[in-house]
Amino acid sequence: MKQKYPGGHFQRLFKEGKLKIEFASTKKISQYEEIAAEFLESIFNMTRCDCLISDESSLWDFRTDQSKKAIWRRIQATYGLDVRDVADGNLATIFKRIDWQRRQSC
Repeated sequence: MKQKYPGGHFQRLFKEGKLKIEFASTKKISQYEEIAAEFLESIFNMTRCDCLISDESSLWDFRTDQSKKAIWRRIQATYGLDVRDVADGNLATIFKRIDWQRRQSC
């Protein structure tokens, strides 16, 4: 299969200032740091320091040998929360639900 771009193409553009990397906001996700740390450990067996997550991060950003159904089941078992309707798997949305659920049980 022929490469779409020659080797070093993006590196050259970056050095020339023609390619910029823009990080997504972390404004929403930063509201749930405690939940994020617990969630990443429970669901993906990762520490919070092992990854960079943003407001646009998704369950599907994590390489895992688990299927979507297995991840949903694990979340259901751990948090008693059904997140299958969060089609994009957005972590900020899921963390908000976990937070809301915990506030309701107080």
